[in-house]
Amino acid sequence: MGFEWILDVLEWYHDWERTCGNEFESVIDGCMASLVVQLKSLMPQLNVVKGKDRKSPM
Repeated sequence: MGFEWILDVLEWYHDWERTCGNEFESVIDGCMASLVVQLKSLMPQLNVVKGKDRKSPM
């Protein structure tokens, strides 16, 4: 339990790879920036999963 978010991240990454992986380098740089933003936005959720609040819907 608690690892469902990994599947969401993998699914999102494959979508990202499909849309961004075959573009020009400047577009890839933009996609990498969005990937970093996405990962940073996930960090609080990861901390919740690892932390005290294990009963949350996440």
